[in-house]
Amino acid sequence: MFSFPLLQTSRRRHGSSDDRLGRLGKVLDRLDIEFPRDNPESVLGSVPPQPIPRRSGPVRIQPLELPIPFEGRVAVLEGAFQAESGKKGLQVREFSASDFSAWTNFAPGIVVAPLDAALWLADQKLRGLADVKTLDTAIIVTTRIDDTPLAEHHRELLWCAFEVPVFEQLKSWDGTVVARECEVHDGLHVVDREAVFHLYEAELLVTQLASMSMPVVRTRTGWTGELQANHCECGKETPRLKNLAHVKPKVMAAAAGRRY
Repeated sequence: MFSFPLLQTSRRRHGSSDDRLGRLGKVLDRLDIEFPRDNPESVLGSVPPQPIPRRSGPVRIQPLELPIPFEGRVAVLEGAFQAESGKKGLQVREFSASDFSAWTNFAPGIVVAPLDAALWLADQKLRGLADVKTLDTAIIVTTRIDDTPLAEHHRELLWCAFEVPVFEQLKSWDGTVVARECEVHDGLHVVDREAVFHLYEAELLVTQLASMSMPVVRTRTGWTGELQANHCECGKETPRLKNLAHVKPKVMAAAAGRRY
């Protein structure tokens, strides 16, 4: 366990467990990390980078948050999402990505799919082997920290196939959405109730704020990128992740103090 004694510290959680600081305090408590009263985030810089977790605990079910206003049908081609509460006119239904006839008969205007399923669907469409004629609003592509970021050539392929906006939502190891793309398409907004990101020697580190069987604090992602805190034209002030890519082996070796 980590322990970082500081002056005027407290290991008690402050504020609601549902707010950002309350959630962070709860995570630090579980790891026996002491933190300053009213400012638990200040201790994170003292925590050394941690290895990628070997297991992530149970998959979390979260509300499906859409990046644009929408009333209609949404086909979710992977689990762990539920419809936003209080959204009239919105129908969200989960399908297996392989059950093509079932979810196309549902006639969705928006499809939510992991990257590999979205790219397969685009390939089928361009080859004239499959079509989703009702898909006329957006594709929401979910990516994972332990997999491949959404690259520009992926976006180009999806646009060529469907000619609808593409929005990325980044998931962590346990399926928690930790960053979402807005309608401006200028990076992924960090979900500040769920995660804190830092850059350490060109690598992104993530701290998750939700309860997990194995807490994640300043954990290596194997990704590099930009972390911007400037104002977004969508009106949000949350930090944004941009230009995500896998960390090059030389960078990883240097960060670990090894020769490559």
